[in-house]
Amino acid sequence: MLGRLYLCALALRIGLLVLGEYQDRLSEVKYTDVDYWVYTDASTAVMRGQSPYTRLTYRYTPLLAYLLIPNSVFLPFGKVIFLLSDLLVGKVIEKLTGSNGWWYAAGWLLNPLVINVSTRGSSDTLCALLIVATLYCLKARKTAAAGLCYGLAVHFRIYPIIYAPSFFLSLSKEAAFYRLTKERLLFSLLSAFVFLSLCACFYSLYGWEFLYETYLYHFVRKDNRHNFSVYFYLLYLTFSTTAQQVSFAAFCPQWLLLLLCSFLTSRHNLPLCMLIQTFIFVVFNKVITAQYFLWYMCLLPLVAADMRITVKQAALMVGVWLGTEVHWLYWGYRLEFLGENVFLELWFAGALFFLGNCWIVGKLLAACS
Repeated sequence: MLGRLYLCALALRIGLLVLGEYQDRLSEVKYTDVDYWVYTDASTAVMRGQSPYTRLTYRYTPLLAYLLIPNSVFLPFGKVIFLLSDLLVGKVIEKLTGSNGWWYAAGWLLNPLVINVSTRGSSDTLCALLIVATLYCLKARKTAAAGLCYGLAVHFRIYPIIYAPSFFLSLSKEAAFYRLTKERLLFSLLSAFVFLSLCACFYSLYGWEFLYETYLYHFVRKDNRHNFSVYFYLLYLTFSTTAQQVSFAAFCPQWLLLLLCSFLTSRHNLPLCMLIQTFIFVVFNKVITAQYFLWYMCLLPLVAADMRITVKQAALMVGVWLGTEVHWLYWGYRLEFLGENVFLELWFAGALFFLGNCWIVGKLLAACS
């Protein structure tokens, strides 16, 4: 059964990879994500001895551009890397969830959204792999390896920094939250060393441009298109005036809830704490795109093993999530593709999506308590 699961998962991904290549060549509507072309252009610039940030809208670590240099010879190379990372996430989930791990791994490996995102060329599966690898190392009591994985994850995408208090508190659970134990010190120092060393290396090569484009830009980002966030319409109305203040104000409820979640749940159930934190971070963020959903989908199978929930309840939760998302996509299509003035309707759809996700968070907490 286990071998068939991975063969099926691999076949689905390869099939979509091939179909996507044909669609890119024959259709005006491309299958490949626009970010993949951004990665590829940045890697080409690096190969020529230039800064990856000569490619406008490249907002990632230069490490990704270096990793994808072979794209210049074989364009799907990066997609293959992301696809393999995707499969490895499933393998780590299987290891973390015990004897029936294949069942929970299937929740990731056969998830249509996961398959679509990885085969379109999103690098988010690399970060997902580093996060679940950190959990695996912590479970195996390999604190040093966990620190290395976590430091690399935060360097790759800044959002995993939200897990720092939870990881710190979950180590040496018997100790007071303020006490600096050997395990906590080792994890903190190694993760900080990896993150800061890579930052220092790329800062020496690319200077302020690296810091701003890779990290600081995300704090002032204000998308008024392709944005599921409840803040979407407010950002649109204030885009040329006070959007920066709105952007910073949005962090207040988000980070307050993240810290509260760390102190209340990290010592009892670390995967659940991380799942709730990720839900909160995504739902309360001022910018939400479909790729952000992968950030909590890699953690959901780890929590499912401990959930006390009926099939009917699970179906209702999935139905609320899908229903509110599809409702948003309908109005998003009318605005962005048909050019209709449906800003208020789209904002209302975003508000429903926000409320639906908040309800799901409550149900997850109740099912695991």
